[in-house]
Amino acid sequence: MAVRSRQPLPDTIAQAPRLRPGLEPYWDAFWVLSTCRQIGMGTGPIPWLAVDRYAERYSITGDNFLDLCDILHEMDEAFLAYVAKKNET
Repeated sequence: MAVRSRQPLPDTIAQAPRLRPGLEPYWDAFWVLSTCRQIGMGTGPIPWLAVDRYAERYSITGDNFLDLCDILHEMDEAFLAYVAKKNET
């Protein structure tokens, strides 16, 4: 819409990270699994059981499952650090 109206892109779009080809399924899984977080005094991590159930649902096994766990863990740590820093201000 910004392009059509010849307006600058919003910062969140203009500065959005670019995924390497093939990483889209991990991005999608991260956001789907983020809905499983416990919410209380703060944002919690994605539960491992939710990741396991997701992998079972989509028949992700073996090394692919280990990759899913590793990548989601790294993404989750980065997300939680971002949320913690954002909440400091």
